[in-house]
Amino acid sequence: ILRGHRTAIADLAFNTQGSRLATRDHSGEIKIWDVGRSEMPSLKHAREFRGRTIGAFSADGRCVAWQEEQITRMADLDRHQCLALPEEKYLQLSPDGRWLVAEAEIWDTKQGLLARHLGEGDEVQRLLGFSGDGRRAAIVTQPQPSGSGPCSVRVVDTETWSPTAASRSPMWQGEKWQWPGDLALNYDGTLAVVG
Repeated sequence: ILRGHRTAIADLAFNTQGSRLATRDHSGEIKIWDVGRSEMPSLKHAREFRGRTIGAFSADGRCVAWQEEQITRMADLDRHQCLALPEEKYLQLSPDGRWLVAEAEIWDTKQGLLARHLGEGDEVQRLLGFSGDGRRAAIVTQPQPSGSGPCSVRVVDTETWSPTAASRSPMWQGEKWQWPGDLALNYDGTLAVVG
């Protein structure tokens, strides 16, 4: 039983290791719970957050991202730092908590800075997912204007955000207007499955 929220829980998410749990109640209050060391989860951090959804949790439980009205926030719970992005975005957090991807923006969570934009020139790129170790990511590219060419998927190295040697040519290419359905990368990003 979780005690501490004033209203019913509306949203929750575990980190992949199962050591921390983020909960959001109907009033928008977000709390982070430490579940790794006790029978009863205890509130890990006294600081409470407010938001509409819990967007992403790093695998190690150090970083959590959520959305408020017109703002996306990411907190490094161990360092007690909070990053605010100026608009509401679709979020993905790398398993190691290093990168926060918000739509086509890649943020370096250690420095709290925008590291780069996905897509160059006449193309739109979106992140599909990270490898389990966070060192590789799958990126889908769509030429612009929309429908002018097929979408393709490549695996990139997250240090440089450049395609890996094995992914210089697309690992998947669809027809015009066709986006990949689902994608999974293995732990080190050397094997990808597109559905």
